[in-house]
Amino acid sequence: MAGAVARTDECSNLKAARIIVAVPVAPPDSLQAIRSYADEVFCLKTPEPFMAVGYWYRDFRQVSDAEVIELLEKARSL
Repeated sequence: MAGAVARTDECSNLKAARIIVAVPVAPPDSLQAIRSYADEVFCLKTPEPFMAVGYWYRDFRQVSDAEVIELLEKARSL
C-alpha cells in the first residue's frame, strides 16, 4: 500500500478534486490505513489471513517493461 499512499500524495499535490483508490485485493489493515489519504476506497476482497497479493490470483506472473509500455500505448489510443 506504500505505492497507493505515494500516489494519493501526488494527487493531493496536484489539487485533485477527489481521490479514489480501487484495488482488487488487500489486507484489511492496509485498507484502513489508506482511507485517511483517499476520499473513497474500493476493494473486492479483503481475505484474512491475507498471505500475499499473488496468492489470490490464478496468474500473477511478472510483466516486462516493454509489455507495460505496449499496453499503455494501446490504452492511450482508445
